[in-house]
Amino acid sequence: GHTEVDVPGKEATCTEPGLTDGKWCSVCQMFTVNQKDIPAAGHTEVDVPGKEATCTEKGLTDGKWCSVCQMFTVNQKDIPATGHTEVDVPGKEATCTEKGLTDGKWCSVCQMFTVNQKDIPATGHDFEEGKCAVCGEADPDYVVVPEVPEEPVVPEVPEVPEEPVVPEVPEVPEVPEVPEEPEVPEVPEVPEEPEEPEVPAVHVHNYVAETTAATCTEDGVITYTCTVDGCDTPTYTETIPAIGHEYTSTVTDEASQHRDGEITHTCTREDCGHSYTEVIPSHDKQFENMLYDFLNIFFGKTPLN
Repeated sequence: GHTEVDVPGKEATCTEPGLTDGKWCSVCQMFTVNQKDIPAAGHTEVDVPGKEATCTEKGLTDGKWCSVCQMFTVNQKDIPATGHTEVDVPGKEATCTEKGLTDGKWCSVCQMFTVNQKDIPATGHDFEEGKCAVCGEADPDYVVVPEVPEEPVVPEVPEVPEEPVVPEVPEVPEVPEVPEEPEVPEVPEVPEEPEEPEVPAVHVHNYVAETTAATCTEDGVITYTCTVDGCDTPTYTETIPAIGHEYTSTVTDEASQHRDGEITHTCTREDCGHSYTEVIPSHDKQFENMLYDFLNIFFGKTPLN
């Protein structure tokens, strides 16, 4: 009869088949109970929710994750940022006494200015003859200068008749005194219009994002740059973690009974192409490995020692 040795099987995984327990005759070197294939179990998938894209940040599609072999079965993909939905914000003209505003733009989705409104200084009054030529407001410093009266008319002196008859010379009426010109009051100096105090501008950031995508092995970065002049924090960055390789496996050379095979693992991500190979032991080696493991576990030795 056979001298049987138990040959332990191998559990199936999500993607690889297993083997049932068997029995091996250590004398005639053959299986007395053959090991049979156990089909691969298939993945136990868990839904991985995605993330919606915003105006400035990319999103992710939904994915699926195997809770057993701890790997993605359906990869999440990037959703590009949507960009701003801009609405025109009309400005306001400046008046003599009130400042105005330039036109701006407002994103109706993320509720922020994409083009900030800027202050337009008040124009100030344009006074002419006691009132503003623009808005009609009275000049509080305007002074009316009184008119100077005209000089009185001096009557003509009558002609003296010629001799021989010398008529009596009528008395020449006295020329009335010319009244002195009235003093014209000095026109007071118009005080200079006080300068309007400068109103400090409220700084609102207007960041523009520039993204360098992460690769399988290198982190990416998002650089935010404020386009507003005089910004005290013009830029800042955020790191995008490296996304890691996503391999697909292809048996490029099938193993046979006596010859090793080869399996090639290739990254499917765009612009990567990284790959590596693994040896698929021949059927003889697979059996030898299982046998050596079994003998070593139960007897502490292998056929070689």
